[in-house]
Amino acid sequence: AEKAQSLLDEMMLKDVPLNTETFNGIINCWLKARNNVQARQQIERIVDNMVELSSNGNEEVYPDRYTINMLLTAIGQSARKDSVRKSYYILMNMEEEYGKFGVTPDSTSFNLVLRCYTKSRDIQAGEKALKLLDIMENRFKNGDRNVRPDAYTYSTVIDSLISPTSDSGRAAEDVILRMEQLHTSHNGEMPSTPVYNALIKA
Repeated sequence: AEKAQSLLDEMMLKDVPLNTETFNGIINCWLKARNNVQARQQIERIVDNMVELSSNGNEEVYPDRYTINMLLTAIGQSARKDSVRKSYYILMNMEEEYGKFGVTPDSTSFNLVLRCYTKSRDIQAGEKALKLLDIMENRFKNGDRNVRPDAYTYSTVIDSLISPTSDSGRAAEDVILRMEQLHTSHNGEMPSTPVYNALIKA
């Protein structure tokens, strides 16, 4: 990752034309680095640099949806205390912050934030995941086909609900019911093996 970063710095010094793919390649390298905290810091810096370059007139360099989803991945992997809050903020403000580049959330964007909830130690993780699922389902019902909830969505929500101090099984059954209802009313996905496995775990 550091070698790839140095190549980018060299390209910039030599005025070699850069594009979105160049920066996404560097971000992908950092995602594979072992130091997740350092990777997150570098990726946040790279995305800021992309926004600055594009805002200054470089039409070849702009963050796309893949860029922002990799940013969300890095934030989740860093497992810092602010990971849940930061990833949720980026998701909810994605169109305002990056809409001028044509970036809108998709199912992967939502799923990455839901995964943050599951990995967190927040006692309200399940409740927050259900609220995010509400937003996702409503957007899908209103015609945004890019945010169609999938098996990963529902199994991750169920995982976030698992708690020794609550009736996880009953809450998980409610999530399965929601998935079935969305399938019936708006041609959403039917519950599949991963979702039922999550229910069994709950």
